[in-house]
Amino acid sequence: MTTTPSIAEQVAQYRWYHRIDLGDGVFTEPPPLIMESIASIWDFIRAELDQQDLKDARVLDIGCRDALWSLYAEQHGAKEVIGIDNGLSTAARDVVLPHLKSQVQMHEMNVNDLTPETFGPFDVVLFLGVLYHLRYPFWSLQRIVDVMEPGGRLMIESGMLATEAWEDETLLFCPTDESPYEFTSCTFFNRKGLVTTLESMGLECLHAASMEWSQTTPAPSGARVERQFLVFRKVAEGPPIDAVNTYWRGVHGALDIHSCVRKAMEERKSDS
Repeated sequence: MTTTPSIAEQVAQYRWYHRIDLGDGVFTEPPPLIMESIASIWDFIRAELDQQDLKDARVLDIGCRDALWSLYAEQHGAKEVIGIDNGLSTAARDVVLPHLKSQVQMHEMNVNDLTPETFGPFDVVLFLGVLYHLRYPFWSLQRIVDVMEPGGRLMIESGMLATEAWEDETLLFCPTDESPYEFTSCTFFNRKGLVTTLESMGLECLHAASMEWSQTTPAPSGARVERQFLVFRKVAEGPPIDAVNTYWRGVHGALDIHSCVRKAMEERKSDS
């Protein structure tokens, strides 16, 4: 007679990234090194999400891993939660979601493959601990904006460039072997750079908070990185800078770029 493995026995068969409470004293347990380096960041994210209303929201969790934040959204009243990840967590799909009787849906997908037709529009997008890993950040951010409902919120947690001497500049720090984290961390916006970028795509920044993050390997450039949590809202169907976005999207025939440049130069002269 075959017996069904206990939940503890099932959990022990997998490697985990998130620590998730499965009840009766059973948790998914990441390696100690992960817990040492990231548990405080999860506390920071949780404290920030606790201030957000997710009730009845349709939520997309990008980079969902073992579904920690997907489950958080579901438990805090979201009406539907879809998680995507470039490397699907079979552990979450096969153990966590069935055990918790969760309705969270998980799909293996890259953020750059998102389109409005894939899952439809979302009221809330969670983009937690992903942005600083992206090789093509502007394209990814545009993909996200395209799947947001007007009035929808984007919640970003990321390692951010926080060197005080550069805070008034719109910057993106793009290290590889000189990354203050590790080699997959190659996209560090400063706050002004990220806010300005998303404003050009039709979003406004509602909230920003910082958490001091101790770098294990300071960048040779002297760049300082800290964890930040930012909330944006999509203010309209289309972006506010129509000419710029028309050009970015490659519709050159619909745009007289020379006229736009001349107009911008004239406006700057009149402002001065």
